[in-house]
Amino acid sequence: MGNSSSVSSFIDDYGQGRSAAPTMSSVFPTHLANPRHSPTKLQIHKGVRYIVAMPDDRSPTRRRADEYVIVDDTATTPLTDNAVLFFHGNCTTVDQSSYNMAQTFATHLKKDVYIFEYPGYGESVNDGPATPQSTSSAGKVIFDMLTTQYGTQNVDIMAHSIGTGVAIRTLVFGATPRKLVLISPLASTTSVVTWDIPLFNAFDNLRLAKNIICPVCVIHGDADEVINMVHAGKLYSNLLDIPKELHIIPGAGHNDIFTTETMNIIRDFLVVYVHL
Repeated sequence: MGNSSSVSSFIDDYGQGRSAAPTMSSVFPTHLANPRHSPTKLQIHKGVRYIVAMPDDRSPTRRRADEYVIVDDTATTPLTDNAVLFFHGNCTTVDQSSYNMAQTFATHLKKDVYIFEYPGYGESVNDGPATPQSTSSAGKVIFDMLTTQYGTQNVDIMAHSIGTGVAIRTLVFGATPRKLVLISPLASTTSVVTWDIPLFNAFDNLRLAKNIICPVCVIHGDADEVINMVHAGKLYSNLLDIPKELHIIPGAGHNDIFTTETMNIIRDFLVVYVHL
């Protein structure tokens, strides 16, 4: 695979590139260990806050490109046949930039894309501490909501960085996505993080990989300065004998993994390929 150019409209809040050597504060800012309040316009469903983005050509209710799509609290009318639930990484919260990211995904994939907030993060800062139990339980609430709206075979899960740990634990809670995309995944948190950030203390993707029974796409950058690509290989090897793919993106780091090449891989996996 050749070098990939960044999607021009994609988010820049995931990082500042690899121009300087990462430090603890630059990779995982101190305030995100106990995330600060970040007011944003969100929907609330069963105590879980989320935003939804829809493809540009299927969003008649969206008035401006930078405006949230607000849906009814009790019933959402899907504008596409499928939904993607995205689990964000540690160094972000659900806010306007997250919506911009979701909109890019939605337009590229032609699917409705949902991003929810972890308890203890952003607008959910007062909903209790961020723990593997609380974050995964919140993920299951949103997943169940989406399967009710879109059908049990029409919801995919996509996760980045530590979000892969939350997503895989959500499968342990009973979530059954149609397909699963793991971007810059970690094999276990103890082998990545050497300082004390509570949310990182109890994710073991290698051990939980046996709970994954749907098709899986693993994507990692070979220049990842936070989670070495060896983690992707280990996780891929621990997956069951299921339809699975492993893609290494040349030159991509942890915070600039969402390149045109990556987006095309995700699109092909979720939209084009039929996994029997």
